[in-house]
Amino acid sequence: MRVLLTTLIALTAASTAGAQVAFDNIFSDHAVLQRDKPVKIWGTATANAPVTVELSDTKVSVTADAKGQWSATLPATKAGGPHTLTATSGTETAALNDVVMGDVWLCSGQSNMEFQTKYATNAYNEIQNSANPDIRFVTVERDAQANPLETLPKRLEWRAVGPDTTGDTSAVCYYMAKELQKTQKVPIGMIRSSWGGTTIQSWMSEPALRELKTYDQGLETLKTYSRDEAKATAEWQAIMLDWWQANEPDAKLKATWATRDFDDSAWDTITVDGFWEGTKPELAYFDGVIWYRTTVTLTAAQARQAATIELGPVDDGDTTFVNGKVVGATESWNAPRTYAIPKGTLKAGKNVIAVRAYDSGGGGGLWGKPQDRKIAFADGSGVTLPAEWKYKVSAPLSALKNSPSTPWLATSGLTCCPR
Repeated sequence: MRVLLTTLIALTAASTAGAQVAFDNIFSDHAVLQRDKPVKIWGTATANAPVTVELSDTKVSVTADAKGQWSATLPATKAGGPHTLTATSGTETAALNDVVMGDVWLCSGQSNMEFQTKYATNAYNEIQNSANPDIRFVTVERDAQANPLETLPKRLEWRAVGPDTTGDTSAVCYYMAKELQKTQKVPIGMIRSSWGGTTIQSWMSEPALRELKTYDQGLETLKTYSRDEAKATAEWQAIMLDWWQANEPDAKLKATWATRDFDDSAWDTITVDGFWEGTKPELAYFDGVIWYRTTVTLTAAQARQAATIELGPVDDGDTTFVNGKVVGATESWNAPRTYAIPKGTLKAGKNVIAVRAYDSGGGGGLWGKPQDRKIAFADGSGVTLPAEWKYKVSAPLSALKNSPSTPWLATSGLTCCPR
C-alpha cells in the first residue's frame, strides 16, 4: 500500500508540475476589464489541473475540467490600474501586464462602425493630439464560421490611442470614448466587432433565430454544411431553384431560356464588365431579375473532359445553367462563382450558358472582369467566355418575394459572425 501511495503522489506531482496554463485569446496585455462588477476570466490548462487566478490582492482558485478548460470569476474591482493578471497551474504561470479596470463598450455594426478615424474630418490634428493611455481599443478580425468556435483564432491585441494607433480605430468608437471619459473619468475600453454590409441574422444566435420560425430550413442546411460542404451546397442549390420556380412570373416558361435551342435573336446585347446599372441607361434604376445568355463552341475532346464554369461575382444572386441544366446557384453579391459541370452536359459544337441574375438593390448582375469568366478543363486548359452576352429583363423586384440568403455566407447568412 505504501508503494502504491508513493507512486500516486509522484504521478500527481508530475502531472501538476508541468501543467500548461493560458488565458483565452480574448484576453491580452493592456486589456480593459469592467470595473465595479464581477469579471469572468477563462482559459486552458492541463486536464483536471488546479489553476489559481490573481489580480493584485485578489486570488481565486479553480480546477480545469476534463477538456482542460477553466473559468474563474474575480470579485468586483474599482477603476484604476495598471494591474498584472496571472494564472498559475503547477510551476507554470501565464501573465497579462498593464491591465486596467474601467468601462468596456462593444462597438458593433456595419460600415458606419468600421469607418476609421483617419478618414474623419480634421483627422490629422485629432490623431496627432490623441495620446491617452486610458482610452484603449481592440478590433475583432472578420472570421465567419458555420459552427461556434471555442475561442478566437488568434489573440486580440489591445492598444492605447495615440498618434501611431488612433487612425486605425473606429471613428464612432473613438469619439464616443473621448466623450465618455470626460464624464466618467475612468479608463475606457472599446471592442470593435463590425462587418460592413452584414445583416442582423448574421449576428444572431441559433436559438434566437429559431424563435422567429422563419429560418429553420437555412439553419438545418447550415448544420449540414458544417459536416459536408458539398452536400449542403447541393441542397441549397435545390432550395434556390425551388424559390425561383415558385416566385418568378412564368418561371416554367422561362426555363426554356436556358436551353440550347431557344431563339434569343430578339434579346438585347450587353457587355458584362460591370453592374448592369452602369452598362445600359435603361437599366440604371432596375432591381429584379435579368437573364443572360451566351454561347461557346467546344471541340469533342473538350466536351468529354471534366470541367467547371467560372463566372466571377454576380450581384446579388444567380442560378446558372449550361445547356439547360442547372449547375449552381449562389446568393452573395461578391462571391466568385465556380460550378462543376456534370459529366455529359457539355457538347461538341455549340454550348449555351445562361445566368438568371437577381438583384435586390444597388448594383446588379455579372460584374467581374470578362477575362475571369471561362470554362476550365481538367487538363488545365480553358475557354474564355465572350464579353458580350444577350440579356432580357424578366421581372422587377416588386413582382418577387425576397430570395433566401445562403446560410453560411458572412454578410447575409445565419449566425456566422463572431459574437
